[in-house]
Amino acid sequence: MAVVASLDEFIEKGQLECLNEDKANPVANVLDDSPETFLSSDENVDHQLLVKVQFRVPVKLQSLKIMGSAEDETAPQSVKLFLDKVNMGFEDAEEEAVQELQLSPENVDGEPLPLRFVKFQNALPSAICSG
Repeated sequence: MAVVASLDEFIEKGQLECLNEDKANPVANVLDDSPETFLSSDENVDHQLLVKVQFRVPVKLQSLKIMGSAEDETAPQSVKLFLDKVNMGFEDAEEEAVQELQLSPENVDGEPLPLRFVKFQNALPSAICSG
């Protein structure tokens, strides 16, 4: 049986990066459990975010949690997951993702969203593009 656990201790926090983030609400906030902190896009640039995560060791990803509000439109409508894309930019996000999630208001309440587990058996550098 799989054990569901936080991967915070396996994330290279110095390598955590987000393109188009609002500097007042940076990507480091996604590792904070406080409901007052969050990640948001820079409203002067674009609503799309590209989050790059690197792990210290290979990890097995089985689900992803996304928190947001459908009412104020802070939640993403879609999320693309990529593997082995350390130097990824927005133009690369147009490529086919390992998995793409179309989200509804029910999917952004913090409940785990299942991933294609077989595709994420040995995840190291990963990228998440949301829009």
